[in-house]
This record gives sequence, structure tokens and C-alpha cells, in this order.
Amino acid sequence: MNARKVQVYFFLAVFALSVVLSFMVFRPYLGLMVFAGVLAVLMQPVYRRLRGYYRGNASLASLSTVFLTLVLILIPLAFIAGTLAVEAVQLFNSVRGQVDFHVLADTLAKILGQEQAQAIAAEATRAVRDVATYAQPFVSGLTSNIVAVFSNTFSFVFGFFITLMGMFYLLKDG
Repeated sequence: MNARKVQVYFFLAVFALSVVLSFMVFRPYLGLMVFAGVLAVLMQPVYRRLRGYYRGNASLASLSTVFLTLVLILIPLAFIAGTLAVEAVQLFNSVRGQVDFHVLADTLAKILGQEQAQAIAAEATRAVRDVATYAQPFVSGLTSNIVAVFSNTFSFVFGFFITLMGMFYLLKDG
């Protein structure tokens, strides 16, 4: 082999190794960058309008767009998700603990008759028990995942910051 081929193969090997190592370094942030890219694409019309308003200042327009995204989309979305999780847990606990189908049977007995009321109450008990059986893993999984996501506050804040910075630079630099 001549020296030129050895140089080319060595360069390709070092380049491939650097690509693999770079991927390993950036792998934890790829999901955040994809989310930043989605937000940047969605907010592109707002960015263009603000860039025209700021007379072509891309940095100021990008910063304003990121701030608007934060205020108008991400913060309310986080509050809604948290509220939905709390409400789902409370609803599940209240339905599981407070439904008394014996009272339902007595009320229905006054309207329909004792035999039909007992049958309807038994069927309602069975249906709610089945729904609770199927819903419990979903609700408990949802609450455990939300707790896991928000338990590591520093990781969440850091990821949020990385997403906003990625969105800023994706908007600013195209």
C-alpha cells in the first residue's frame, strides 16, 4: 500500500470514531433537540413576523419568539398536564371509595321493582368494578410517570433550558 491510501483509511477510521463518539455524547439531548425543532417549525410564522417588526434583527426576533412560546404554550401546557393528572387521581379515588350500589338498588326498586333493581345494581357494580380494574393500571402508571418526570427537578429544568436554547438557535440560524 502506498502512503496516500494509508492516510485516507486512517482519516476515515478517525472520522468514523469521532462521529460515533459525538453521537454518544449528544444522544441524551436528541429528544430535546427534536422537540425544539418541532417548536421552531411551529413558531416560524411568528418569528418571521417579529423579524420584520425588528427590522431584520434575527437574535431579538428569535428571543421574542422563544419567550412567546414559553408564555403562551409551554407554561399553560405544563399546568394543564399537572391538573389533569391530579384530577384523574382524585376522580379514580372518589369513584372507587364512594360509590355505594346498595343505595342505587333501593332507589331503582321504587321505580322499577325489586327484581329489576337488583339486576341493574348488580350489573352496574360489575361494570364499575371492570372499569376500575382496567383503569387502575393506567391511572397508577400515569401518576407514577408524572412523579418520576417531575421528581428530578434539576433534570427537568435543564432539559427545558436546552429545549429553549435549541429553539432559539434553530430560529435564529435557520
